[in-house]
Amino acid sequence: MPTRRIFDLIVITALSLNVASGLPRMWARKEVAKQQGGIKKLAGAAVLHATS
Repeated sequence: MPTRRIFDLIVITALSLNVASGLPRMWARKEVAKQQGGIKKLAGAAVLHATS
């Protein structure tokens, strides 16, 4: 059935986009939570600020 395949494609695409947009935020949260400073922490804070 083509309609079932199209539905599956839409669901998989939506899930993939959700994961792709969530990965940078997970990295940024991890970097901001670290006690040490540096460019990674600054970049993480910028990513969180830009995506919130």
